[in-house]
Amino acid sequence: MDTISKEHKSFPKPDRSNYQPQQNANRDYFPEIDIGFAEGVMDDNRSYRVENWFDRELGLICRTVFYSAKKIEDWRSEQHLEYISRNNLIEGQAEKYKGTGLGFKIIDDNSGNPIWSVTAVMDDDHDF
Repeated sequence: MDTISKEHKSFPKPDRSNYQPQQNANRDYFPEIDIGFAEGVMDDNRSYRVENWFDRELGLICRTVFYSAKKIEDWRSEQHLEYISRNNLIEGQAEKYKGTGLGFKIIDDNSGNPIWSVTAVMDDDHDF
């Protein structure tokens, strides 16, 4: 087995199998609607899942990127920004976040693995 394959297996794929997509943007509590998702592998062979969603209350289109926290548990905002930018996961939005940061925290996925949840506002001028 080559080094890349070994490294890829050492980072668990984010397990979002228990997540129920939100389709009710008119509810009173967290009025959000999920737009879509994608999965892939970062340049360090760490699997990711991207979920795009719309916050009706604030009028924001957001993107949350999930990836294993293994070996990067102490990362700061600027490290996440550089990482997801380098992997083309916030298309053209990196400059917007320099010096201001992203929303990020470690959560446990459905398999009990610690994963990063990193959220960026992608657009704030839409009306759904």
